[in-house]
Amino acid sequence: MARTKKPAKLSALAKAAPAMAHYFEQGCVVAVDPSIGSQSSQPAISVMINGYLVNVERLNINPNKPYYFRLRDLHSQLQEIVQNPDLLIIENIPPFMMSAGSSFRTGGVVHLHQSVGAILSCWDVKDVLEVSPSSWHAWVKRNVGEDKYKKSDEHDSICLLMTAMEAAKAGKPEIIDTIIEELKV
Repeated sequence: MARTKKPAKLSALAKAAPAMAHYFEQGCVVAVDPSIGSQSSQPAISVMINGYLVNVERLNINPNKPYYFRLRDLHSQLQEIVQNPDLLIIENIPPFMMSAGSSFRTGGVVHLHQSVGAILSCWDVKDVLEVSPSSWHAWVKRNVGEDKYKKSDEHDSICLLMTAMEAAKAGKPEIIDTIIEELKV
């Protein structure tokens, strides 16, 4: 007797994104790569309006300030960049993340979760999409190529946006192709 293959289970992103495709065509979509600012990483934002990527910016959070002041600065800097987005795309940070050497970096993950909270409190958005790190890394692998991806905070925010846009089955092919080329080394 032949075994039938179960259909693949849809991710939460794949289930939710198609209902939000209209924001990518006619609206303001914001994707934020979270961070509270450190010597090696800063938060970054990508803004898409009516299907066009109009702003990509790395924020400048002073890593020498206490974390609660950095969270406040993150909040205020994001609000200065964009006022009323329709859709917010944020990275869905797992409760634990493995780092080099297979140890848990609990403190870093807690600060990432706090930065996500600060980002979510910035605007009264109509909708929020969460993109897991594994989802946007898979998007990079499929569309850019791991060996060609030019890693930066700004590019990470673009990849969050592009992963959600692909899941929504939205976007103009010529714009998508141009953005993909800009992500390459």
